[in-house]
Amino acid sequence: MKIKSITQFLIAALVLAGVLWASEKPDPAAAKTEKPSVVNAKELLSRLAKGEFQAATAKFDSAMSKQFPPKRLEEIWKTITAQAGDFQKALEVQTGQAQDYDIVEIKCSFAKTPLVMRVVFNNAKQVTGLFFHPVQGPSPAGS
Repeated sequence: MKIKSITQFLIAALVLAGVLWASEKPDPAAAKTEKPSVVNAKELLSRLAKGEFQAATAKFDSAMSKQFPPKRLEEIWKTITAQAGDFQKALEVQTGQAQDYDIVEIKCSFAKTPLVMRVVFNNAKQVTGLFFHPVQGPSPAGS
């Protein structure tokens, strides 16, 4: 008799837990929370588009800082916009990982042609790679 009561109690508890779990609604604010690497990549793109090249290099790792100081980054951005046209807006974001690196790819709309900006972040959330390439097929970063 005691085992039957315990079993009925456990079944009732499991049913109640299942009902509560099924009725729980997802938090829309949590769904909109972006990964830090996505936020940083969007910030980098925004700073490039505004011509804030000093600020754009703030999160570069030491190798990137040496290879792409603000003046060099400005030259590269001017070359990109001379070929692709003025930057218009960010369209899609995809993320992925390769070994210990976070990869963020942002499909960008430029006046003449779309491009993908690929930003690679190390474990310290510093930019360790920055690339622009034409839009083509599925993104190598995955999702």
